[in-house]
Amino acid sequence: MLCHPGPGGSSRIASRLADALEHRGHEVSVVPAGPWRSALEPTWDSWRLAQLEHRLESAVRDSGAEVLHYHYAWPFALLVRRLKRRLGSAAPLVVGTLHGTDVTHPPDPAALAALRDTDVWTTVSEPYAALAQDRLQLERRPTVVPNFVDTAQFPRSVDFADPGAGGRRPRLVHVSNFRPVKDPQGVAEVFVSVREQREAELWLIGDGPELPGVVAALRRAGVERDVRVLGYRSDVGQLLAQCDVLVMSSLEESFCLAALEAMAAGLAVVGTAVGGFADLAEHGRSALLHAVGDHAAGARLVGRLLTDRGLRLGLRDAAAERAAAFSVTAAVEGYESVYSPALASAGVRRATP
Repeated sequence: MLCHPGPGGSSRIASRLADALEHRGHEVSVVPAGPWRSALEPTWDSWRLAQLEHRLESAVRDSGAEVLHYHYAWPFALLVRRLKRRLGSAAPLVVGTLHGTDVTHPPDPAALAALRDTDVWTTVSEPYAALAQDRLQLERRPTVVPNFVDTAQFPRSVDFADPGAGGRRPRLVHVSNFRPVKDPQGVAEVFVSVREQREAELWLIGDGPELPGVVAALRRAGVERDVRVLGYRSDVGQLLAQCDVLVMSSLEESFCLAALEAMAAGLAVVGTAVGGFADLAEHGRSALLHAVGDHAAGARLVGRLLTDRGLRLGLRDAAAERAAAFSVTAAVEGYESVYSPALASAGVRRATP
């Protein structure tokens, strides 16, 4: 299992999938592509690619791996093309899972040729499967295996109006890697508008290049005392259990793992109707959605949730019910159904060099 080293959703899915596969009796090694980085880097220089290629080749030869599964096409599709040529008939079956900007911001057309050396494609939502086939010029539509959540790691949150909440203010929360595609500045705008009308807090979980600008904007608006900047945290489930509404304003989403995790914790979600997130959440039932860039609409929806307890509690219940459908078991079985037929048709078990 090969993934970018950082807090993004693709990395979390890769590591959790590896763990779940091991629990089902498979032998899995996770190869993070270098040291931990807060920002995803799809473009690498030739030296870094060569270093990772040699590490990966050694891992494949030492383990006799039957499958190499990478998460995020860039730059891994380029690396896989070179690796398969070096290993020849000893190369493992290569599965690539497309995430986020893989599809919406592919590299120049010349780089797309490297995709042909990946044996099987998957992606995390139906809208992205269709988009990927079109934009990446794939011969076949990728198999959809949605992202997943272990609901046991996400205890149910207590609504701020519940007696057990101790009379606290409502808490909005945003979880992301603070890249421009997540439009975290939009979240700041939503919160400032909400705060002008009522008492509320905003918790920011995660790290990334846009975080300093978001904090500066909140400071200029005079609401910094109502904001907690928590940075990257491994206990996201415990933090979400202390919040009420997840706010996301992404320009694009292949799925939105952060929203799924918030839904699993029983949070109401207000976000943009984009890509795979619009597939995950049904407007008016398991989330409230608005158009991309319409931060005023986002603020109105949050305000409506904070004042309409019946709507809020209904959304919370429906969100938790919806999240339960995206189980670890379903995802593992989905990936096993990708691996097994492909291995059989490729004549694997391949010879170990």
